[in-house]
Amino acid sequence: MAMAVAGAVMLAACSSTVESGSQPPPAAPATSPAAALIADTATTAAPVTVGPPAGTSTPATSTPATSTPATSKPATSKPATSTPATNKPATSTPAATSRSKATSSSHSSSSAVASTSTGPAPTPATISASPEFGTDNANPIEPLTLKVAGGRIVALAVYAADGSTIKGAVSADKTSWTSDQRLRYGGTYHAKGTATGQPGSEPTTIDGTWQTLDSYTQTTQIFPGDGAVVGVAAPVIIRFGTCEADHAKVEKHVTVTTTPKVAVRGTWVQHDGDECRSLDVRPETFWPEGTKVHVEVDLLGVQVAEDVYGARDVAERNFTIGRNRVTYADPKSKMLTVKEDGAVVAKYPTSMGRGDDVADPRMVTRSGIHVVIGKEADKKMTNEKFGYKDLPEPWSVRISNNGEYIHQNMDTIDVQGKQNVSHGCLNLSDVNAKQYFTKAIYGDPVVITGTSVKLSALDGDLYDWAIDWSEWRSLSSQD
Repeated sequence: MAMAVAGAVMLAACSSTVESGSQPPPAAPATSPAAALIADTATTAAPVTVGPPAGTSTPATSTPATSTPATSKPATSKPATSTPATNKPATSTPAATSRSKATSSSHSSSSAVASTSTGPAPTPATISASPEFGTDNANPIEPLTLKVAGGRIVALAVYAADGSTIKGAVSADKTSWTSDQRLRYGGTYHAKGTATGQPGSEPTTIDGTWQTLDSYTQTTQIFPGDGAVVGVAAPVIIRFGTCEADHAKVEKHVTVTTTPKVAVRGTWVQHDGDECRSLDVRPETFWPEGTKVHVEVDLLGVQVAEDVYGARDVAERNFTIGRNRVTYADPKSKMLTVKEDGAVVAKYPTSMGRGDDVADPRMVTRSGIHVVIGKEADKKMTNEKFGYKDLPEPWSVRISNNGEYIHQNMDTIDVQGKQNVSHGCLNLSDVNAKQYFTKAIYGDPVVITGTSVKLSALDGDLYDWAIDWSEWRSLSSQD
C-alpha cells in the first residue's frame, strides 16, 4: 500500500509543468509493483478508474492570440499592429493531475486487498470412522476408531444403547480415538462430539452409530474345574459345544500357562458320551507335582463354525496338580503297587482279568496308562453278557469306560495275588479297596502292562495317554 501511494506522488511531480497551448490528454494511471502483485492474485479485482475527484473545477484553458486582418487600403508607412495572445497559466491542471493520480493509486490498492479477503474459506475438519458409520455387522472384537483430518477432537462421547460409556483413548495430538473395551454381539454404539478444523472454520459435528453382528454363540466348558486338585495324568479337556469347529482357528485362541513352565500340546479327542470332539491338552510325560495350571479360552468375534461365533465372555479355569501318585499292575505279579514320587507307599494283592488265560479278549485287562476318572463307595455293577446285574461292588475306583474298575470283591479274596479270575477289573479285599479308594483322586494314573490287548479309543473316555507322543503331536492343528 505505501509503495502504491509513493508511485502516484512521484508521477504527479513529474507532470507539474504544462506547456501553453492545447491541453495534452491525461496520462495513463501508474501501477506500483506492490499493487500489481496483489492484482495478479485477485481474479475479481475492480477496474481502476483514473480521473479528477468528484466536485473539482474544470481545468482552465489558454485563449489563443487573435489577429485582425489588414484591410485593403493603400499602404501607409504605419506598420500593422497585432493584439498579443493572452497566455493564462493552467494552474489547476497540475494539482488536479496530482490528486487524480493519488486517488487512482489508492483505489487500486484497496480493491486488491478486498479481493484477497474473498479467497478460499478456512477448511473444516473431516471425520472418518472404522468400521464406517452405519455398519450393522461390526465384529465385537475389533476396536471402534475415529480419525480427524485437518483438525482435532474437542469433545467426544461414545456410549451403548443402555447409556453406558464405552471406554477409549484419544491420541496425544487429539486426531483419533480408539475403543479399548470388549463389545457385545448385537450391540448398538453411538459416537457424538465435535472437532475443529482450520482457524475460522465452522466446527464439525461427530454423530454416527455402529452395530455389531448378532449371531448364535457357542458355550465353552473346561475340565478340570476351577480350584480342583488333580492327579498327574489329568489332561485339560475343553469342549466347544459345536461339532463343526474350525480346529486350527479355535486353537489360536486357547492359552494354557503353567507354573513352573511345562511344554504342552493339544489334540482333538472323541470322548464317550460326547457328540463332538474336544480339545485335550497334556504334556509329553506326567505333570510335575504341584504345577499350577491356568486355562483361558477367548473366542469373542471368532467364527468357530458356520453361523456360530465364540462366546462373548472369556472362559477361564485354574487348577493344581497334586501329589505324584502312580499305580502299577501286571498279570504276572498279581500285585497292585502304589508309588509316590517314585517310592513305594502301598502294595495290594489283586486278581485281574482272566481273558488271556481263557482266550477271551473281552475279559483281558487292557495294557496302557489308565486314568482315575471317578469313584463310588456303593457301586452296583451290571454286565448282562456275563450274567450279573446290580451286583454290589463297594469302594469302586473307575479307570476306563469299558468296565474296568479297582474295587472290593470278597468272592475272589482267596485267590487275590495268586490267580487272575475277574472279567477285567482289579479285585481287592475290603480293607485294601477302601484304603485305595480313600486316597485315589481324579487324574491319578494307573499303568498296566503285560496283557495282550492295549488300551485304545474303543475303551472310551480318558485314553489320552494311550496315544504315543509323536502321534499326539501329529494330530494337533498347531504349527
